Amino acid sequence: MRIKKVLGLMMAIAMVGMVTAPSITSEAAGLTQAATTVTYGKVSDADKALLKQIFDAEYYLSQNPDLVELYGNDIEALFNHFCTLGIFEGRTCNPNFDPAAYASAYEDLSLFGNDILKYYEHYLTVGVAENRNITTVAECAANGITVESLATPEVKITPAAYKIATIMGTNDFAAVQQAVDRAIAQASSSSDGTGSSSVTVASDSTSGGSSDSSSKDSSSSTLQSVQKTKALTEIGTITASADGVITIAVIKGSTGYGGYRLSSDWQSQTKIYETTGYIAPSDTAWNGSNCIARINLGAMNGTAIAGEIEESSMTVTSGTVPTGGIGIENYSNSATPDYNVSDNVTGDGETITYGSGSWSTTKYLDPAGNASTEFTYAMDIEENSDGSVVVKTGLYNEADGVGMYNETTVTEAPASSSGD
Repeated sequence: MRIKKVLGLMMAIAMVGMVTAPSITSEAAGLTQAATTVTYGKVSDADKALLKQIFDAEYYLSQNPDLVELYGNDIEALFNHFCTLGIFEGRTCNPNFDPAAYASAYEDLSLFGNDILKYYEHYLTVGVAENRNITTVAECAANGITVESLATPEVKITPAAYKIATIMGTNDFAAVQQAVDRAIAQASSSSDGTGSSSVTVASDSTSGGSSDSSSKDSSSSTLQSVQKTKALTEIGTITASADGVITIAVIKGSTGYGGYRLSSDWQSQTKIYETTGYIAPSDTAWNGSNCIARINLGAMNGTAIAGEIEESSMTVTSGTVPTGGIGIENYSNSATPDYNVSDNVTGDGETITYGSGSWSTTKYLDPAGNASTEFTYAMDIEENSDGSVVVKTGLYNEADGVGMYNETTVTEAPASSSGD
């Protein structure tokens, strides 16, 4: 069964299940929030200084409409509410950090138990420096991690439930998970009499010799790169016929970073992405000193890949030369000698790796694709405490189960030890 069919079935199950599942109010939807009794603690001045670094007043207000009448847009009042009440009630203060997700992603933090404040303290003083970046329910889902509520251990949000919730346009993940569990139990009780459930809740798989000829060989990593890409900031779509390979120049600003898509002739560029607070430098050229990396994303006809291999007498080291379809790629280039780049690529689908001499490239193949098949691409840029920059990029076609995700780490090249 193809992934989209499985998810469609799961969503239908959840929608039916939610009709009969116990109601969960929006106030209790948070995975760190106590359902009945709240034990309030005290936040020290030192912890307040830490929490100030992560507190997003606009997000806090948007997630807590009950505070609008009380505090309006008074940032200090909102922050004070979070420190005295909100944090202990399980109200999160930043879209990029959920204590329950952080606790679920890193088992070594289990010693903190249900002490919500400890997770914030650890993340801000240790986690950021250690590049512990799985901090949201979305990131956990993308990495195949089930999130367990800090307040109610029996509430567990599986990646499948998260996916269904996003499709349904709700962030009440706990309600969706309850509905899925309830519906599956009901389906099991009305199975075909063999004792097995009639509902499949699993990734695509052809193990055991599937009779579905359109199924793809899958493992626990199925569609992980697609989900990781979907967690990034969506930029647009590309096709083999209209775009081919596009290049994005990553520019270091006076503050923050920007992403600029180059024209096909590299004579002009358009800003397509920026981090919060980005101030563009005077020189944003792709070959200037402020360009720290260039990212190449592409969709290429399978026949063109075959032609490239044949015409240049390249060696295929893995995979089979395509006779059609589309191949996608995602890799970086060092922009100047001042910076080093290192790619960490994952993907969904069949691959082909080929090259000549010391150069090689890997493409993920979409046999069902054609020149007009659209691949969504997305990106985000993060700066680590050690000064390195991580450029996250990806492109995918979810319907065909093909995607490619890359985390490019950019570091300053060490100064040359040789004299002038």
